[in-house]
Amino acid sequence: MEPRSFIYRKRYMELIITRAKPDDWEFIRELRNSSSSGFFSQEEISQQQHAGFMEKYGRKYFVAYNRKEQRVGFIGEVEGDIRFAVPVAFRGHNIAVSMLNFFEGEASDTVLSAKVKSTNYASIKTFLKAGWVKGSVGKWVTNEEYITFEK
Repeated sequence: MEPRSFIYRKRYMELIITRAKPDDWEFIRELRNSSSSGFFSQEEISQQQHAGFMEKYGRKYFVAYNRKEQRVGFIGEVEGDIRFAVPVAFRGHNIAVSMLNFFEGEASDTVLSAKVKSTNYASIKTFLKAGWVKGSVGKWVTNEEYITFEK
């Protein structure tokens, strides 16, 4: 079943969250590459690598737009593991919290979790604000510590 578009309104902001289309893929790739410090893998992702990834997982990725039809973030999951990013210019407006609320309520048929770098304070705050629960602490293959969040 195709999830409906989600409209989030708060004060002067409105978000429309829809399933990512192939013409959104480059936005997702560029934002992911520019936000790489928040992700465990910090390698630059090529267009070819990303196209293959999105062919496989793209049906579980969504893009948020503001009233001006600007892309203001993406959210998706791979095997139940959440990934999201918001461009620097749009941070601080609860966009990531709104995307998480949308995703858990409308878009996923999987038990969701997220591994967040223990130094990624903005993401930790986002998950807590969205009502996710801190789970275990572990180490990634790069020996970086992470916190698991579950909903």
